[in-house]
Amino acid sequence: MSKRIRKSFILLSCLLFSLIVIFGGINLTYRLKYFFDTLLIENGYTVSKVETRGCNYVDKQQIFSFVEPYEGRNILSVPLTEIRSKVLQEKWTAKAYVIRKLPNTIIIIVEEYKPLALLNDESVLADDLVTVIPLKTPQERERFRNLLKIDAKSLNKGTKPLSELRKKM
Repeated sequence: MSKRIRKSFILLSCLLFSLIVIFGGINLTYRLKYFFDTLLIENGYTVSKVETRGCNYVDKQQIFSFVEPYEGRNILSVPLTEIRSKVLQEKWTAKAYVIRKLPNTIIIIVEEYKPLALLNDESVLADDLVTVIPLKTPQERERFRNLLKIDAKSLNKGTKPLSELRKKM
């Protein structure tokens, strides 16, 4: 009977030790994260500036709003891939790069589609000849009124509009 009690005691001791190590490690990890966040923030490694490059058609205020929730936080904890994916969802964005410039700047570089032709006064055909960008407001329509105009009916007749586009390029 005493061997059985001893084995049970050893098993429970090991289980208790494992729980202390696991939960103590979690608490230690949290404390270290808090320590490094505080250390970096106190030394100026916070998000305080945002620079954009290449935003001719994309709304800069919209781009700034993607970084705004992280303002004043530790710059190393900012999820750059999350910000990049939000920038890529903008209708004019072809490619996007988000860069951390220490100590306090996030740089967002946007490569945009270039407008090539106006389709039915409702959409813009981009320079890749595949992407069609809808124009929702009268101000957007007015901005692109000088582009080559293509009627959608002519697109169904053949490749004539593409040859026109290539001559204009």
